[in-house]
Amino acid sequence: MPVIETNGAVLPSTPFILAMKEVLPMINCGKHTKVALKSVLKHVEISAKALGFEHIPTGLAKRRHIKLLFDHLPNNKATWTNNTSNYYRGHLCILFNETLQFDAIDFNPILGIKKAKSTKRLREILSPEQRQIVDQHLRKEKQLAFRLYMKLFFHSLPLRFISKFRSIKLYLQTVEKSSHFQLDFGNLVHP
Repeated sequence: MPVIETNGAVLPSTPFILAMKEVLPMINCGKHTKVALKSVLKHVEISAKALGFEHIPTGLAKRRHIKLLFDHLPNNKATWTNNTSNYYRGHLCILFNETLQFDAIDFNPILGIKKAKSTKRLREILSPEQRQIVDQHLRKEKQLAFRLYMKLFFHSLPLRFISKFRSIKLYLQTVEKSSHFQLDFGNLVHP
């Protein structure tokens, strides 16, 4: 069974899954990151047990073991993408970095594993017909400030004009007539 010092220090002889469980509470991070680390560790432990790696001492855990774990991890989850792989890689890197602080390992084996090439999903935007439906709804509901926002940011206006409005909090603004623009609450018209 694993050997862990009573003061919480992780030894090189501690099995690496148990070592990561031991350092998890010591990691200074936000609540959501802590939950994510626990989830990642749960799936890594399942793969480690399936491959017979759960008793490998932390000091002997090599990049090849981690690479084999990464190859097995998609079997534990319904969906697995390159983005998921990079997410797991990042969180395991945090756990191994903390283990490194105890001198239980000489280097972080995650750093030698390349990030998977991720694909960016294109963001869906409203079609002109959909924008018109939203505009009609906002007009009917008399949501003038949001209609103005929609006109400014969804329609093609010059970038110099839009950049002036990025820091404006619309809910704090009142709309007045201006010498630069006439506003008929339906269209922006340049005089």
